Amino acid sequence: MRATRGISQILLGSTVQTLLRFGVIGILARHLTPADFGVVAAAMIIVSIVDLEGALGVAPALIQRKELEPRHIETGQSLALAVAALLGGSLYLASDFVADLLSIPQSASALHVLCLVVFLRTAVSVPEAMIYRTLQFRKLAATQVASYCIGYAIVGVGLAMMSFGYWSLVYAEVAQALALSLLYVWQSRPSPRLGFDRLTARELLGFGLSLSAAKVMRQVIFSIDQAVVARLFGPTQLGLYVRAQSTTFRPINALGGALESVIFPMMSTIQHDTERVNTVFARGMSAYFAFISPVVATSAILSNEIIYILLGSGWTEAALLMQLLAAGFFCRTANRLCATILKARGRALWLLLLQIEHVVIVSTCILAGAQFGVRGVAVGMSASQFLHLLSGIILVLWETKGGWRPLCRTLLGTAPIAVGPVLLGLAGHVALVALGAPWFVAFTLTCAIVILSWLTTIMLIPVQTLGEHGPWLLQSLSKFVPSRLPKSAILRAWIARSPTAEMQGQS
Repeated sequence: MRATRGISQILLGSTVQTLLRFGVIGILARHLTPADFGVVAAAMIIVSIVDLEGALGVAPALIQRKELEPRHIETGQSLALAVAALLGGSLYLASDFVADLLSIPQSASALHVLCLVVFLRTAVSVPEAMIYRTLQFRKLAATQVASYCIGYAIVGVGLAMMSFGYWSLVYAEVAQALALSLLYVWQSRPSPRLGFDRLTARELLGFGLSLSAAKVMRQVIFSIDQAVVARLFGPTQLGLYVRAQSTTFRPINALGGALESVIFPMMSTIQHDTERVNTVFARGMSAYFAFISPVVATSAILSNEIIYILLGSGWTEAALLMQLLAAGFFCRTANRLCATILKARGRALWLLLLQIEHVVIVSTCILAGAQFGVRGVAVGMSASQFLHLLSGIILVLWETKGGWRPLCRTLLGTAPIAVGPVLLGLAGHVALVALGAPWFVAFTLTCAIVILSWLTTIMLIPVQTLGEHGPWLLQSLSKFVPSRLPKSAILRAWIARSPTAEMQGQS
């Protein structure tokens, strides 16, 4: 229940931030060009790669430790500050080389400023880790929303309206990182004492280095496609590609990030209870398939309408890229659950090996797809994410001594709710477009068809659609239905009297 409550709090903050992001990006896209977005996206490739997992893995090591002493925090803070200065200075010096490598010269000047983002994120990784360790998810959610408002809604939009071009995005990133850092420090009240103990540092880095290397590998993987597009096709195509990625992946990533943020510290407390970890994995995959796959598929169906609503008429080329990337979005988000469970079990080396394998797969698929243009890169990225998800599931089942049959049975049980509403929505959208319905009518009715058929399927056959973990899911949802919502009493009564609830009572 603590995990479910934490996920709901983080997810609420992510949902608010995603809605704000859609509004802010919609404004920015109407004041900036795809090339402006492409220049900053090229600079952010290297920023995301050197943004190590909490200062060489120190932060997750602090979260994962069963017993934490003051020497761990003091040594961790010292390591974080040293790594922050090293990374920020190195990125500043390497800015021109990176810009030449990506064939986008304008990104060099952007990197000279964005190195501050790397410094700030790494320097406050220990205060952030302390908030996660104490499970203060409400503070985390509020902090992330507030920092985004300051960085993008105020600074970014304001500078874009003043015709600052891509610099409005650069300063927005810096302002967001600065606000987030100050809020983390204020909330966690870190100890002003710094210290360094060689044995303690070895304890932290022993777990963290492999994890940090795995994080770097993961960022490299998720940046290969952007780097290829930047070098071969220029900033304009990169801007279109990145916006196609973000438009669909942002809301999906919100749930994945919420799950990862909560499951990792919670799973660290039960890491030796294999049976409970297996239950979490089965429930997580079932929830992903039942809730995320319809959202991804519906976004692909309505890609033209979504791009027009969010970004305007100058971004229509991004719609097809959204469709080609859709399958990869689901696989990429579902794989985070596999990585989180392995990380909570302390299998940092396994994560590193898994990421090395992922690099090989992604590089092969993307370079093969690049022969067919930007669209080929999108297809290659989706194919590589599917193959990597299979590898992650195999490792988790091996680690937890689980079996394929229970997992497949769980996923097949959720197939009606995951696939049925999408097929109805696709048929309705095709019919509406063929009849010449306006875009806003097609968008609204298609969403209504998917949502209503999804809810109706659950109400009619909850046991079949939600699988063996349906009782847990419905009972968990019932505890988070606000009493102030209209007809919430009816919803609670339906959940309590559903066949899945009866089945849970009998068991």
